[in-house]
Amino acid sequence: MNKLKNVVYLLAEKITNRYHDYNGFWGIGVLYSDCLQYNTTRIELDLLHQTSSLESKNSIHFLNDLIKILMFYLDKNNLNLEQLKAVKIIIEYDLSQRNVLYGDIYSVEVKIMTIYDRMYKQERYGYCFPHLMWDREKCGLSDTISPRTMHFLKNYFYKNK
Repeated sequence: MNKLKNVVYLLAEKITNRYHDYNGFWGIGVLYSDCLQYNTTRIELDLLHQTSSLESKNSIHFLNDLIKILMFYLDKNNLNLEQLKAVKIIIEYDLSQRNVLYGDIYSVEVKIMTIYDRMYKQERYGYCFPHLMWDREKCGLSDTISPRTMHFLKNYFYKNK
């Protein structure tokens, strides 16, 4: 089952890769913005049951992209869903350590369990920035952000700085 090890690795790489975009923004940053708005630090995506612990439009879009990626790599490796018991992705943002400038540290854990209870797991860590602040500060598209969201982000990032 070395093929499943490769699938887990590729899923982790796709999620954390800067080129995994959502409307031109890094997917991890888009989910981070949602976490800030919903006051949560953790998102759990279940690819087999097609569910997300965060019921945002961005999270569902991200989930659907990952399901397509999973299906592509299973097919490429001559594997099928019937061999799998669970496919979960857990993304956590360490919002309690606000000593980093603007963004936050995240972790991504990808787990696949087979019907024979064999577990394959990959973890990635990194630093991300909320896409809404990038949108406002770098692109000058402040009219795309509601005043309420902008107020929240300014209070969160510029407080005590």
